[in-house]
Amino acid sequence: MKIITSASLKGGVSKSTISIFLALAISQLKKKVLVIDLDPQSYSLTDFFLRDLSIDEIDKKNAYQAFSDRKQLKDCMFPSQGITVIPCSPDLQDLGAELQNDPGLLLRSKKEISSLPFDYVIIDTPPSPVYEFKIGLYAADIVLSPLTYDRWSLSGLLKAKKQVELIGRSGLKTPKHVAVPSMVSDKTKDDVIDILKEGKFKHTKSFITRSAAVQSAIMKGNGLKSGSKSEQEFSSLASEVISL
Repeated sequence: MKIITSASLKGGVSKSTISIFLALAISQLKKKVLVIDLDPQSYSLTDFFLRDLSIDEIDKKNAYQAFSDRKQLKDCMFPSQGITVIPCSPDLQDLGAELQNDPGLLLRSKKEISSLPFDYVIIDTPPSPVYEFKIGLYAADIVLSPLTYDRWSLSGLLKAKKQVELIGRSGLKTPKHVAVPSMVSDKTKDDVIDILKEGKFKHTKSFITRSAAVQSAIMKGNGLKSGSKSEQEFSSLASEVISL
């Protein structure tokens, strides 16, 4: 199993978009994929994959129930579009306050996730260093941080990198931290890559361009059109991430 966490301490950089379409692209490679929504600030993965599921159903089986030990992870899953989803609920925001005296949860979470019968796990996290963000980082083998052509995006990337490095300083294996050029245009793509090179960030060769088709797919809860430019970009990203 490989656990991939999408993380940035800057909102609006397409972090959740990458989580969604990367998961779908990996599943197209005949891999068993689980996605975990740990972002109670947006619920993007939950709303994309489980938009036909009632709030009452989600309230009974979700990431909060799983990570607070009220239910097992395997009992909080829903199938959707060929992958499996553990949704988010508003209660997840209370997790840190409830478990502030249980630092061992961060270590147990990785072990519990790793025991599940999946090839890949994609975790989406909130853009702030709260408890659910740390669960995603501590569980990760790879942390993907999008970088857009925006002056604050680099700050979010740097802050995420520092959080990843803290894991290694605690004596644990440091996840691989990889930047993903995201929401770029033909004019800004090279500028974003230059920023990454100047900062000596490891980054993917694949990049995600700004696309109305992607935004439309998000709004409708649909996959990307087969053979489209955006679909090919996420397929390329999936192949590259798998090889990391």
